[in-house]
Amino acid sequence: MSLMRSCTSPIPASRRALAATMAGLIALQPFTGSLAANHPNSSIQNVNVVNMTANVDWDYDATAPTQANGTIVLTKTVVEKEILREMARKMFLMTEGRHRVGTVYVYKNGRFKNSVDLQLFNVDGRSNANTNAWQAQTGTSNNYLSISNQPYSLTDYSNVLAHEMGHYLYGLLDEYREEPSGGAARTSAPATNLGGPAGFDTTKITIMHLSNVATRFSVAEDYAGDPAANNTAQARVFATDRTTLRGGSAWEVLTRDPANDPPQAKDSNGVSPRIYFDAFKNMTPPATLASLKYYLGGLCTILFTPCTDTPDASVAGPTGGTVTLFDQRVPAADRVTDASVWQSRLWQKSGGSASQDAADGAVGAAFENFKVVWADSPTQGATAAAARNAIIVNRSVPASVFQQVIDTAVGIVNRAPSGSQLSIIATPLLTENAGAEIVLGLTPTDSGKDALISALRSIKRNDDAPALQAAYNQFVTLLPANRQPVDTSEVFFITQRNGSFYPPSVDFPAKVRADRVPFTITELQVPAAARVAKSALQLPVGVARALGLTTAAGSAFSDLAKATGGHLNVAKSSEEAIKEAQRASDFSAGKSPALVAATDFDAGAKGGKSSFSIQSTVYDKSVTAKWYFDPVDAAKVSFKLTPPQGSVSTAVAAESNVAQGYAVITLPTGGAAGTWTAEVTYSDATTDGVSAEMLTDSSVQMTASASGGSTANAGKPPVLMARLVGDFPVAGALVTADVTNIDTGELVLSKVVLKDDGQGVDSRPNDGSYAVDLSGKLPPGDYEVVVTAVSVNGTVFQPNQVFIPGGIQPTIPVASGLSRLEFAEFSLDAGAQGVLAASSGGSATTPSTNTPTVTLNSSSGGCTVSNGQQDAGLLLLLLVALVGLGLRRNTRRVSKFD
Repeated sequence: MSLMRSCTSPIPASRRALAATMAGLIALQPFTGSLAANHPNSSIQNVNVVNMTANVDWDYDATAPTQANGTIVLTKTVVEKEILREMARKMFLMTEGRHRVGTVYVYKNGRFKNSVDLQLFNVDGRSNANTNAWQAQTGTSNNYLSISNQPYSLTDYSNVLAHEMGHYLYGLLDEYREEPSGGAARTSAPATNLGGPAGFDTTKITIMHLSNVATRFSVAEDYAGDPAANNTAQARVFATDRTTLRGGSAWEVLTRDPANDPPQAKDSNGVSPRIYFDAFKNMTPPATLASLKYYLGGLCTILFTPCTDTPDASVAGPTGGTVTLFDQRVPAADRVTDASVWQSRLWQKSGGSASQDAADGAVGAAFENFKVVWADSPTQGATAAAARNAIIVNRSVPASVFQQVIDTAVGIVNRAPSGSQLSIIATPLLTENAGAEIVLGLTPTDSGKDALISALRSIKRNDDAPALQAAYNQFVTLLPANRQPVDTSEVFFITQRNGSFYPPSVDFPAKVRADRVPFTITELQVPAAARVAKSALQLPVGVARALGLTTAAGSAFSDLAKATGGHLNVAKSSEEAIKEAQRASDFSAGKSPALVAATDFDAGAKGGKSSFSIQSTVYDKSVTAKWYFDPVDAAKVSFKLTPPQGSVSTAVAAESNVAQGYAVITLPTGGAAGTWTAEVTYSDATTDGVSAEMLTDSSVQMTASASGGSTANAGKPPVLMARLVGDFPVAGALVTADVTNIDTGELVLSKVVLKDDGQGVDSRPNDGSYAVDLSGKLPPGDYEVVVTAVSVNGTVFQPNQVFIPGGIQPTIPVASGLSRLEFAEFSLDAGAQGVLAASSGGSATTPSTNTPTVTLNSSSGGCTVSNGQQDAGLLLLLLVALVGLGLRRNTRRVSKFD
């Protein structure tokens, strides 16, 4: 189809045409995408084994680098044995043996960026982690090998990693005091940030305070004494007794149903974000040090306050007088002053003996399941790793979209990466029984494309209910028994957007995740008439029949995609669906660029050209331009990427497939800021338009998500959220959102400001997380939101976050010109919290002018968006962002408020 644009209409024709094409995507990461740690290889197996993902910011197959500010060479052996294995030991000890680290998949050169559990940076910085981010799409952990220009000892560094896992995995808070620096006044924790350590806090001798002294979590005994000594961030948030600050020790929290957490530990919707791990359910929490099976005492080779009996210090109080700074001490009998004795205890508690550490694989030991897989290394077979994937076709979709389902599957085959294998599975069976069949087994995509396409074209539709679990079970039979740890698999399930349910199984998502097989689910839009009929009759009846139930039941596809570390996307056409499926595959390959701008050009005229430009920043390593077009026009188009300096490139990258309508050019930035222009030239008139986008390989990325506003989440108002983070959170940016009604294409809310001020629905100030409550602004319906973030005067990288041990660090200004775009799609249900009555309308806010400059030029129609005009921001979002929604990586999308 021809994609039209307009420089004057507030809703361009192309925007209206595309408004219904794309729905949300659950990413690898609500906060989604590359900032989110929801890698499919991160999983818990058999309740107690935690498989993790990590990356390092160097090439571990090249010459090993020297530790920042130090002398240790970071070889694979050092990283595996002295960092990751020691972290695994501490995690075993601090969880009382309930969690053992299993396989750690390590990627080089920062591959997968923030979508892993552990990022290891060989630079100076203050390590930090997001809380409750395990498989929850809310962040990662950033771990720096040097702090304050001093290298960590590797033992201390492994302790830091374990401490950060206390936040990231278990949602625990700190039990140390934040000492002021640079002459700053000592302060108490503000009411808006009870979870942050403050200047008058007390301390506990736990891994959430002194990770180089203690290997344990806190117990009730730690908070049983003088209530004045209980003032920690952990207690302020999790204590059930607000007067004495008791009932909030780490072990009381870990073994408690999050639903029973106190109000201050819950979000504005009354929900605790904490994860309730099966390993801690039905467990009596150890209440005393004596009841801790894996307690070692405290390492006191250096005699400082926690290892002495000196009196507690008194300091000037916040309002005059003096305040005692209570510091918990290691009990005298538990102080280990001999390093060799401490080492011996570590070995014994980890499953070894007094004279020898436990071996990897030793039953019952901390390392029973421990293994490091260097996922990008030829030495572990990465170069020969087989991608064995499946396409599952729902043959019961309405006839109006069945051909699009087949065309989408054919497109996936045509764009499959070289060296991969694909199988074709169809569900339900033609015999009207809910089941699935293998249409074609695993077939090499390089030599078997014709056979795969023929198999797809042979599939016939019918009217029974799909059986997704049965289809997956068929695929599992095709996977070899000797599948290697670095082998990858992905399931592409193509269906219709119509209820979005699959037959529920308690263990289905967990089993799929344990198999390391993410689900990429593509839902094609059903025409309105067919959608009403299907929703009212066929889907509920079919699902109920498949389950043997008298009422409909199921779980959302979005939940399945998220639970497996996969993706969900919705498209109006097979063309859009193919693009989105390709983005899922790109993410599976570890490609996580940040989106800067995108647009659609009209059909080209002979001899014409179309182009658009962006600004790169010093934070960008490379710029990538991508073009999508009708394959029938492949011989008529050529492409060019012009950098601010250096050579212009016309050579498309190896990942391109021009014959199938996909071209890519990537160039390094050299760390310099400047203007980049992506251009397409037409040697002859084209049949259709060209879609284009520009992205950067950058640590600064934004994600967008939504929650609430649905009957499935009673009591939760609709909230939009965005997270803007580089190596540290980005605070003080201008973040706004435009909301469009999908069915009408009407812009219903414009320039809604998302704030990071710790007020209302924003939980903490200046942490790079921005939010806005949409209560009372929108009636029921389906909506599309585009979020834009730009740096302004006062935008900074903010290193001083909650959950970061160490002194106050200076903020780092973010230069002007930084721009990021993200989006989500959501539905609001009638009668849900904060949703207007159906007859009510929303209200738009005044457009803002604080937007970056993005220029589009085309001899076949185009316009220039420039800063300083009243409508510049709106035009930018509509022409550059909204029109190009179908171009985004599907790792960023959410399908419904959840």
